[in-house]
Amino acid sequence: MHFLARRGSLDATTASVALQSDGRIIARGVNASAQVILSRYNTDGSIDDTFGPANTGTETVAGGAGSFNIGGMTTSMLIEPDDSILLGGGFHSFQMAHYSADGALDTSFASGGYVSTGLPMYGKSSAMALDGNQILLAGTIGSSNQYSQNFALARYNSNGSLDNTFGPLAYGTTHYGYTVTDFGTLASPSGDFCYGLGVLSDSTIMLGGVSYNTSTGTSLALARYNADGTLDTDFGAGGKTPDRRRDRPQRDHDHARQSNLRRRRRQRQRHESGCGDRVVPEGQQGLHHGGRRELDRNRHIRDADQSRVDAESEHRPRQSKWTARPMARISPR
Repeated sequence: MHFLARRGSLDATTASVALQSDGRIIARGVNASAQVILSRYNTDGSIDDTFGPANTGTETVAGGAGSFNIGGMTTSMLIEPDDSILLGGGFHSFQMAHYSADGALDTSFASGGYVSTGLPMYGKSSAMALDGNQILLAGTIGSSNQYSQNFALARYNSNGSLDNTFGPLAYGTTHYGYTVTDFGTLASPSGDFCYGLGVLSDSTIMLGGVSYNTSTGTSLALARYNADGTLDTDFGAGGKTPDRRRDRPQRDHDHARQSNLRRRRRQRQRHESGCGDRVVPEGQQGLHHGGRRELDRNRHIRDADQSRVDAESEHRPRQSKWTARPMARISPR
């Protein structure tokens, strides 16, 4: 495990690191008080005392109103071209924070430096990417039900406001600014969890994760979007594709296990009904399982013994069934 070292003490866990253009290291993590913190290190590994408003090398991320310390801004981090720092995360909503290159909160970004986007259900972002001068935030939304989670993707302007040209149409010409993707159906619901985000060279957007389906099991899940947030129907089935290959070994194991259980159940039923000792046709001895196999082998041994006895009998001298008795002597009269 890696740690953020502050003044030589090991009091925080590192979540990720990134480099600024001059080679200095930005580390993001959680300290012993469950607070999200940023630290900067020089290229030689020493703490950079010029980082943060108090020049301590470390800055605590408050998260803004209504945030959760350990849930807010602890899943992703980006260094922008001007070396400013973007943090993403959230526990019940999509959250972001923006800091200057030297660790000062950028209060001109969104609301006092923080973004908190309420979604139709609880949401948590897991990945972040830059799309030109805009910001993409991807994650999962849903309730506590195992099969109610879906992929979610939101796009923000450089000032932290939602991009109202992105995603489904809300009203008039205004869009929601985010889109939700479900890999399941009403008949076969699924729990879909997004873990990866990428922007392709043609400006399409790719999300990746895993889908837990009630009917087909677990699979890798991919979704591709056009630049406006609509699903790219040229990709997969309507813009999304669950990859079932990951589940085949487990499904094959489950199928074999069920087959074995069914076979044992049939054997038990035959034994209980008294049909376990039925005669096996010639040439099929030993092809059956359990007690029947042992029974067939014993019958085969008995038949072989009887044949050997019969063969020996054929070579023995035959005896008459009448026994000769000595004749009685008759005295002359």
